[in-house]
Amino acid sequence: MTADPLNPFARGVIADPYPLYHQLRAEDPVHWVAPWGPWFLTRYADVAAAQRDPRLIKRNFRTASLDKLPPEAQKDLEPWLRILTVDLAYADPPANTQLRAPVGRALSARGVEALRPRVQAIVDELIDAVADAGRMDVIDDFAYPLPTLVGAALLGVPHEDLGHVRRWSEELTAVFLGDPDDVALRSRAKLATLALVGYFRDLLRARRVVPRDDLMSELIGSEVGADSLSEDNLTALCMQLLFSGRGGTPLFFGNGLLALLQHPDQLELLRGDPSLLPTAVEELLRYDAAPQSIARVAAEDLEIDGRRIGKGQLVLLSLAAANRDPAEFPGPDRLDLTRRRNRHVTFGYASHFCVGASLVRIEAQVAFGTLVRRLPGLRLATGSPAWRENVQERMLRSLPVTFTPTGTTRSAQIASAG
Repeated sequence: MTADPLNPFARGVIADPYPLYHQLRAEDPVHWVAPWGPWFLTRYADVAAAQRDPRLIKRNFRTASLDKLPPEAQKDLEPWLRILTVDLAYADPPANTQLRAPVGRALSARGVEALRPRVQAIVDELIDAVADAGRMDVIDDFAYPLPTLVGAALLGVPHEDLGHVRRWSEELTAVFLGDPDDVALRSRAKLATLALVGYFRDLLRARRVVPRDDLMSELIGSEVGADSLSEDNLTALCMQLLFSGRGGTPLFFGNGLLALLQHPDQLELLRGDPSLLPTAVEELLRYDAAPQSIARVAAEDLEIDGRRIGKGQLVLLSLAAANRDPAEFPGPDRLDLTRRRNRHVTFGYASHFCVGASLVRIEAQVAFGTLVRRLPGLRLATGSPAWRENVQERMLRSLPVTFTPTGTTRSAQIASAG
């Protein structure tokens, strides 16, 4: 078997995949990754069209990710697998439409705007925890806990339960990031799954008796007519809304802050003009998308740009490559926080557009705005950030940074005042 010279999954590519994406787009935009496949699409127009094409369907989560785990791991995680069969991210219409409707109403731009003060409070709490140290790992200390805590607040998880919920979520997430043959790791993940399922079932029962002003109560209240959701569906949605913060959102915070720190002119531009935050967030989402690609399967034979895609073949739509397509974005490799025309595809497209996009935008605007405002002297503590080898998500292992400690800033202010 001959190695593919344009293999986007080759070891080391993820550290800087964009030169290869440009080459693929120019030479073979609908590329068969030899010798095993899949098809790999890199042009903006093709990626957008593929997401509207009903002949290209989403992969089941079990097939997409968990089949990679050994049989014993799949057996241990069966409770989690059952939850994931109800999935906003991997369902096609009409199931996708039924699941999205009540969540979409709650996570509309108007609905999540009311969460901005709570998001601000959570961001401030996380920064307070490291402010005096003058250093932190952005991934572990900020990017991962923030969306989980916001998701818990959105669902109405009581503050006194946050410690348990966060520990269970970390134990479950660990099995996907660690060694799937680690029996102890799988055992903890299984127990954490059962604990979370039981916890949310109990919380849902309590909300049926005494509704509150939270997403969980709103989901229960939507159980009429076409939007009716079973208890399994409700439990699954609550867990997925909580776990959505363990994936793309924290990866985006890491990638976005790294991009700012590597472009100090843009960082200073944002620090000097916070009104740029909305366009800045969109540009950071475009410039270095954490989700590199999304998977589809051909439900029938079809053709894309003269290439025949066979029924059952896997097609990867490269969001990251599409976001750097010069046919859509002038100067695509330039980070420009003032960029106005920015129709990036990071959140997906058409009926599969990310239902939580408005919430991510609110979190990002608050997070980046507060980080640059509250952490003077913010800079990288390493010259070469480490990336995980993951073909579908560009994620940092860690992002150590340093900044002027709060105590130092306060002393300087007092001295200046005196």
